[in-house]
Amino acid sequence: MLKVIVLTITVLIATLLIYTATQPDAFRVQRTVSINASPDKVFGLINDFHTWDSWSPWEKKDLG
Repeated sequence: MLKVIVLTITVLIATLLIYTATQPDAFRVQRTVSINASPDKVFGLINDFHTWDSWSPWEKKDLG
């Protein structure tokens, strides 16, 4: 009985390893957003960390 359990676990692990070996090596996650403002205005906000809390949606979530 112990041999059957060990053999079953070995087959399951081998199957998992074979499955993962056949998966692609790279993946890509991409998000896009359209901002209705001039590039100069957007760059000015992003480039200066002092203005971060005026536009960052995470600022208030991080505080509380």
